[in-house]
Amino acid sequence: DMRLRGVNPYLAAFILTIAVLAARFRLTERPHIFKFLFVVAFIYILDLYRLKGKNRLWILPMIQLIWTNMHGSFILGPVIISIYLLSEVLSGKKREIKFLTSILLLSSITTLINPYGLKLVIFSLGFGEKAVLAAITEWAPTQLKDIYGAFGLLLVTGIASFIFKYRRLDVTDLLLFGLFVYLSVKAIRFTALFSVATAPIVAGNLQQLSSIATLTSTSSRKWITGIFLLLLVILLSIYEIKRNPILVFGLGQGEAFPRKAVKFIKQHPIKGNIYNSYVFGGYLIWGLYPEGKVFVDGRAELYDNEFQKAFISGFSLNKWFEAINRYDITYAVIAYTAEGLDPIGKQIATDPNWVLIYWDNASRVY
Repeated sequence: DMRLRGVNPYLAAFILTIAVLAARFRLTERPHIFKFLFVVAFIYILDLYRLKGKNRLWILPMIQLIWTNMHGSFILGPVIISIYLLSEVLSGKKREIKFLTSILLLSSITTLINPYGLKLVIFSLGFGEKAVLAAITEWAPTQLKDIYGAFGLLLVTGIASFIFKYRRLDVTDLLLFGLFVYLSVKAIRFTALFSVATAPIVAGNLQQLSSIATLTSTSSRKWITGIFLLLLVILLSIYEIKRNPILVFGLGQGEAFPRKAVKFIKQHPIKGNIYNSYVFGGYLIWGLYPEGKVFVDGRAELYDNEFQKAFISGFSLNKWFEAINRYDITYAVIAYTAEGLDPIGKQIATDPNWVLIYWDNASRVY
């Protein structure tokens, strides 16, 4: 997309580096990783039509079909198309309005082609209303302390770039930027999406501003600017790595997973349902299902509100025993981190009715 906007390769590399550093904490092996690909694909195809007049819009409904069946963020597809359509409506371009309206309708209809139909679309629209989201760190609103670093730099630079080019504002870019700013403020997990989606916009704005500045720039000033940007990238990289250190490099399963605990449970079969720490749910499903059914997993937003309230009260108010009786829990697999056991683990550890049968540096089995 930066090539479509004629961005200088060095400026593109600088902005992309900042974007990657800002998005780094979300670049993990989870289905949401495809969200970045789909959002970027939508924006690129729409910009290809808007900026270069190349009509590849027919691809969008097909991408939408795949997106709908891979991740809950699929609702962003029609939203992004709507932004481009609104911009063309404001410009009064009838031909573009006709094409984009057709693609919007096709893409919206495509969202219904999934195992749950309209129910999934309604769920996606009301995603943030789920009770358990309030207890998940990545769904918490972005705070001032979260703005420090690469994300903050990209955000401030983006806002400043629109202010300085206010006389030549691009409505589509402004609306897109506003959408992802809103999402990033609503939940910290969207700061990564903001960084990836808006990097071409910010780079494009800076390219236009730098083109004006270049007319009066000397060779020495360009060198000073380049050295300054390089040092800035190096310092930001050091800061972000220390802020969110990568604990394990390479392939295979990390030590943070209850790998050895699952092996123990398979060697000493325990029947019944599991009470587990939230972070272990997905791994336990992968390792023990269908013999072992977990209490909760990383798809917590898919559980009904009544269950979510029970889960939240369980780990925040130490009323876990109520859930154990109600859901017929036989054993518990609890995470053990550098901070020790979570609240439920501490409660179980002091309960005489529960016995520790396995432990290692990552987990406890009771």
